[in-house]
Amino acid sequence: MAKWNIIRILFVSLKPMETNRNLTPVIRPMNLHRPPLEAGLKKRWFAIRLKYIRAEKFAPQVPEKVGRCFVPPVVTNLVFIYSDYKTLWEYRNFNLNGSHMGFMRNRKTWEPLTVRDRDMEAFMRICRASECPIVLTERPKVKLGDYVRVKDGPFKGAEGYVVRMRKSKRVLVDLGGVLWTATEFVSPDLLEVVTDEELIPKRT
Repeated sequence: MAKWNIIRILFVSLKPMETNRNLTPVIRPMNLHRPPLEAGLKKRWFAIRLKYIRAEKFAPQVPEKVGRCFVPPVVTNLVFIYSDYKTLWEYRNFNLNGSHMGFMRNRKTWEPLTVRDRDMEAFMRICRASECPIVLTERPKVKLGDYVRVKDGPFKGAEGYVVRMRKSKRVLVDLGGVLWTATEFVSPDLLEVVTDEELIPKRT
């Protein structure tokens, strides 16, 4: 009798913690945030937070077929990758180098944070044209002027608010709320005010 009780206890301890009415195990799939097919195939600039590896070491190991990387100055644990979500999701979950990745997400919608193509292109031009580019991880507490577009020069195409920083008027570019960067001084005659409200991002 004692032996039977021991076997019975072991059997009870091995039963699934959660069952349905037919006593079959209920298996809940892992929520890995896989996107709908349409959304997952659109290429965009994704903001990727890295863990246990520096961006300058991570980026060269990303194959071209996965995406194009840009490592911003100053920040060591952040990289921008131009790719689609499905490809990045697979690289993150099935590759050793990709396991260091973490999608930065909108706190309200939990959607991956992305940067508009034109803002990312402007950011890369600013980094190339400036010996010491201004890159900020928090939006500076400065008064915002008109929303403008640079018409010509090394920062052509950059869009943002006119701000005064380091004793000069500059154009502040918002990279999707991930980073903020400012151009060098831009002559007023090279700026045009953007009046189309659809092109002006909401102030955060």
